[in-house]
Amino acid sequence: MKLRETRLPSGLTGYLVADCSTAHIRKSDADLLEASEEAASSTELYSFHKQRCSLSFTSREFGWLVSIPDETYIRWKELCRADGFSEEFIRLINDVRNDGCWFLMLDCDGEQYGHLPVFDW
Repeated sequence: MKLRETRLPSGLTGYLVADCSTAHIRKSDADLLEASEEAASSTELYSFHKQRCSLSFTSREFGWLVSIPDETYIRWKELCRADGFSEEFIRLINDVRNDGCWFLMLDCDGEQYGHLPVFDW
């Protein structure tokens, strides 16, 4: 699915962001995001924007903002698996992508959804 954008009243372009609780990702996925952040923070070049597999993300105080890969990047699932991300994490990213969102806000206070698995960590 093509990622959707919208024209805002101000004339700027807006992008969809999905909001989701960190309870919907495994601790191992959070550990991978944190490990990537720590490794990247030691280099000035990646201090604000981290890269892991094909996912770009930035750390927030209570979670992460993940940039969703667009339809031109077909190997992102394979690379996420190779890096150790869980199938649930990959499915969540894929669902958000299929909904046309550009970003996923993973937040400890984010929305919890009954149709998604919940992990107690």
